[in-house]
Amino acid sequence: MFHNLDPSSPLSACGVLEILADVIEIKDTSLLPLELEGLANKHPDLRQEHAFALLSLRGDVNKSSAKDIIGQTKLASIDDDQESSGSLHLGYFSQVTVPSGSLFG
Repeated sequence: MFHNLDPSSPLSACGVLEILADVIEIKDTSLLPLELEGLANKHPDLRQEHAFALLSLRGDVNKSSAKDIIGQTKLASIDDDQESSGSLHLGYFSQVTVPSGSLFG
C-alpha cells in the first residue's frame, strides 16, 4: 500500500515527479528529446499527448517546437505500435487524460 511513498521503489511517484521536473527545468532545449526518451523508456505508457502537455509547461517551447522535439523521439512510433497491437502498459500516464485544445493557449 505504501510502496508509492518509497523513493527507492520502481513504482515510486517521487521518481516520476523528479523526471517531470527535469524536463521542465532543463535549460538546454536540445536535450529535451533525450529527456523525453528517458521518460518514455521508464514509463512505456507515456503518449505523445503527455509529452506535448509537459512541453507546454515550459515558457521557451512553442507549439511548433514541441512537435519538432517530440518528432525527434520514438514516441510517435510507440503510440502507433501500441494502438495497432492493443498493448498499452498500465502505469501513471495511462491514468492521465490530456484535454484537447487546451495547450499552448
